[in-house]
Amino acid sequence: SAPPWERSDVVDEFPHLSCDKYVADSLLALARDAGVADSVRGAAASGLGQLGRAEEAAEVLLALASRARVADSVRYAAARGLGQLGQAEEAAEMLLALARDAGVDDYVRSAAASGLGELGRADDKALDGLLALARDARVADYVRSRAYEALKRLAGGVGSPAGG
Repeated sequence: SAPPWERSDVVDEFPHLSCDKYVADSLLALARDAGVADSVRGAAASGLGQLGRAEEAAEVLLALASRARVADSVRYAAARGLGQLGQAEEAAEMLLALARDAGVDDYVRSAAASGLGELGRADDKALDGLLALARDARVADYVRSRAYEALKRLAGGVGSPAGG
């Protein structure tokens, strides 16, 4: 059996293949399988976002991103994948909740904030949440920076994270 890093390298290449149905089914199965290495699950989650097949991927990515017992590296990839799908209705609320949750790893929070920016649109609640996150001095700088970058993407430029 190949080491997990070799398998994740192979999974990373799936989105570039031409047989979309097979690739999507394979990535979905790998992302759902708690028995595979976290690096493989993370690569599968990332690949699902790159495929852009929202109907199959959104549910799995939402579940992975929101479950506290899933490895942070997998949650990170799932949050990024949600942003890549561009499914604002399904993903925005979950991504905002992850980004604002102080109990979530900062790595995951930063991916959630970035994912919100990648959605391409957001309601006032998401914009207000990102602005509050960007201005919160108790939040890690790189999470605040990602929130600010997401705001710029979504709103076409907002005041600085410090409010000025």
